[in-house]
Parts: sequence; structure tokens; C-alpha cells
Amino acid sequence: MLVEDGLYYLLVAVSIFGAMVGLLLSLRMTERERTQTLQRRLRKRVGIISAIDFEAAENDKCVWCDIGMALAPSKPEELQAARNKLAFAGYRSKEHLAAFFLIKFGGSLLLGALGIVALVWEMMTTTQVVVLVLSGLYVPEFAMRYLANQRMYRINRALPDLLDLTNVCMSAGMTWMGSLQRVTEELKSIHPEIVREFGHMMDQVQAGMPSHDALLQLSARNPSPDIQHFCNMLVQNEKLGTSISDSLQEFAQRLYAERELEMEEQAGKVAGKMAIVIMLFLMMPFMLLMVGEKMVHLSRSFG
Repeated sequence: MLVEDGLYYLLVAVSIFGAMVGLLLSLRMTERERTQTLQRRLRKRVGIISAIDFEAAENDKCVWCDIGMALAPSKPEELQAARNKLAFAGYRSKEHLAAFFLIKFGGSLLLGALGIVALVWEMMTTTQVVVLVLSGLYVPEFAMRYLANQRMYRINRALPDLLDLTNVCMSAGMTWMGSLQRVTEELKSIHPEIVREFGHMMDQVQAGMPSHDALLQLSARNPSPDIQHFCNMLVQNEKLGTSISDSLQEFAQRLYAERELEMEEQAGKVAGKMAIVIMLFLMMPFMLLMVGEKMVHLSRSFG
């Protein structure tokens, strides 16, 4: 009886010990997986080597990604130019790059095949088929340029607000990076594009990159005159040791003044546009009524 009780307690102790070992191993593996995930995220988001660092594809077994990259140009210069266009528009993953080439070249091949079929059936001419194929090649380029311009416009509109709020936080005693982090958290839902760019820059600085290099890469990712002037101003302030708060306030006031001048210019153009509307919808009916009345009197006089 004592032997059986001893074996029972021994099995219970072994089970408890095995459960504790399994729990510790699972916690260890979970911690290691979390560390590796953070490292992968940091490598994806922080462009230590290049100014524009493309993120890895979310799905490693992406068949259409392989097809799109197979259609990509073989010259490194053309491939880098396509990456820059996508990056300026806000698309910075390898899936986006593969999708761009798949839409551009695959779409043009499909349109060319459809055009040849229509040419055989005499539904289209040769010129129309050539125009159809060229539209498949150049429409994605124009669309990407349009998206990049729209994104730069939104970033330029959000920049003075971000700098003004950052200057307010710095006036309250916070540091430059602390103020920027607080402001980006508040503006995340309002201006996501500029928050993403400055968040990328703060990740680079936290990873050990010098702040002036992170600012230069910020200007390289966003080819906007306002962003470039802002980055150059901060680099000069860092070299000369001048006050960042005063520079931010002056720069934000200049951006607000430029925005006010732009609004005044747009308001000045409204008068010319309204003149065209008045001529079409007010003066023309009035002239028709006057001429119509004279024509009626003239016809009565001859009658």
C-alpha cells in the first residue's frame, strides 16, 4: 500500500514538474518569437541602408508576386525608378511592386491579345490596337504619378499643423522627439500620411541612426519643397546649435502665410470663373429674349 502511494505521489510530482517545464519552454519560445517579430518589424520599417526600404511580402508563397516580378525590367536603374514612384505614392512593399508590374505589363499583354482578336474580326484598326497597348503601359504610370502628387499635397497641407502643435508641446517643456511623438499620436487618425513618415524617422533615430541622416532620408522619401526645406532647416540647426522651437515657429508661420496667399489666389480666380457662368446662364437667355422680341415685332410688321 505504501509502495502504491509512493508511486502515485511520484507520478503526480513528475507530472507537475513536466507541466512546469513545458510552461517555461512555451514562455521562452513565446518570448523568442516576440523578439524575432519585433526585429523583423524593425528591419521592415527602418531603412538603415537605403532611404527607401521596401518591406518584405506578407505571404512568402505569393504566386502572383512571382509572376509580377518576372515581368519586372532587368535593369537595376529602371527597377529602382519604379520603386521610387511607388514609394512616393505610399506603396512600399514587394507585393505592391509586383502588383504594379503585373498590372502594367500583364495588362498591356492582355489588351494586346484582345486587340489582335478584334483586329482579326475587323472590329478595330491597327492604330487602335497600338493605342490600346500603349494605354495599358502608360496609364499605370500616370495613375501612380497622380497618387504621388495627391499624397504630397496632403502631406504639405498637414505639415504646418504638425509643426505648430509640436512647437506648443516644446514650449510646455517637452523635448523635440517627445513632442513629435505626442503630436503624431494625436494626428494619427487625421493625417495618416505625414504621421507614417515622421514615425518612420523616429524609428530610425531610436534604432541608432543619426538624426541628420534620418532627416535626409525623410526628404528623399518625400520629394516636396516644404519637406526638403524643413529637413534642411533642422540639419542646419543641429550643426549650428540654434533653437529648434524658434525655427519651427518661423517655418510654420511661413507655411501658413503661403497657404493664405494660395487661398487668396484661388478666391481671385473665382471672379473669372463666375463671369463665364454668368455669360452662359444669365446673359445668353437675356439676349435670346431681346432678340426673340425684336424678331416677333419684325415678323408682325411684315405680316
